Amino acid sequence: MDIRKEPPLERLLRSFQDHATFMEKHFSEFLIKFDSDDSGIPDSKFFEQFDFKVKPFVWDKHSGRSSLHEAQNVLLNYVSDTCKLLQVIADDFIFTENNFVSKMLKYQDDYVIIGQKGITHDLPPAGSGGYAPCFTKKFIDATGGFGSHCNSDGFAFGVADHLKRNYGYDPIVDFPLYYRRLDPNSTQDPNCKYIEHCHHNSHKVYSIAARNIITNLEFDKKYDTIKRSDLE
Repeated sequence: MDIRKEPPLERLLRSFQDHATFMEKHFSEFLIKFDSDDSGIPDSKFFEQFDFKVKPFVWDKHSGRSSLHEAQNVLLNYVSDTCKLLQVIADDFIFTENNFVSKMLKYQDDYVIIGQKGITHDLPPAGSGGYAPCFTKKFIDATGGFGSHCNSDGFAFGVADHLKRNYGYDPIVDFPLYYRRLDPNSTQDPNCKYIEHCHHNSHKVYSIAARNIITNLEFDKKYDTIKRSDLE
């Protein structure tokens, strides 16, 4: 969450309520991190108005923006055991398309990032206002999280680029845009030396994560071969 007087959390949750089917809402959950000094943390009644699970968490802000990056890895510990897809998103986004969850589920057994091809840090999808890729849980299980002090889109760009350049594997699934960021400049906070040091060797994070993906792909192939031979 950020320090705006009227954070648009309800706008985000309402957009999912309006665009998701009954079954999509039944199997979906939102894990939300609030800063402990946020005076606008909703009470439980606020979350009860939605037809999907919402799990709020509250802890200190710590080191500014980097705490957002670490929060997503902490929240992974509380994701449902049946989770198939993961998306890290700020509260200034909204969902804009119907049934997008069901359409994504066909990729649940692949090591992929569901987004749009041909975009970069400086070139988000046209009309989006920002980039918030969706990962299969299988992908994040293989990488062991979203990397140390990496935001989710930077992690997606970095690992995807490393996989393509070094292994010839493109993990990006081209998927129609289903969200939009309405306040892209409102959640930024000043850079600090601590964050600069965290980002300095981010290529090492991407390298390890990419290697883990390839290792898992190779294991799956060998495991499938073993299973087939047992059936013959």
